[in-house]
Amino acid sequence: MSHSGFPWYSLIPLVAIVGGMSMGAIGMITEHRRKQALLEERRLMIEKGLTPPPLSDRGLHPGEIAGTASTVEESLRTGIVTLFVGLGLIAFFLVMRYLVAEDFGVIPRSIVALTGPAGALVTVIGIGNLVYFWVASRRAVSRT
Repeated sequence: MSHSGFPWYSLIPLVAIVGGMSMGAIGMITEHRRKQALLEERRLMIEKGLTPPPLSDRGLHPGEIAGTASTVEESLRTGIVTLFVGLGLIAFFLVMRYLVAEDFGVIPRSIVALTGPAGALVTVIGIGNLVYFWVASRRAVSRT
């Protein structure tokens, strides 16, 4: 019995894109509702004459500027990890391209060819995080 219809595997990219966008939208809606509930609770406390506790969430604090200590430290960790993941991808590309025999059947050559540019992109993202860490930490020192 031959199935000459639409190949199911061509739907994988579509499902991945729609699923990723849906997860992002659900995350944004959930975070918005959480912030709304927190602000509504604060409003009700103020109406009853109670003093609400200070806001601890970075996204809700109106006087706080970007580049808090936790954000700066997080950018250092993220920068180091993404830098070395990118360098690892580039090393994998170079090893597979120049040191492994042409007919290495486990990983298709088209996938190996994509690891070089992907590694370069991830490396640049890591460098960007490290530059942000450097700039933000210098600004924090000059503010104090």
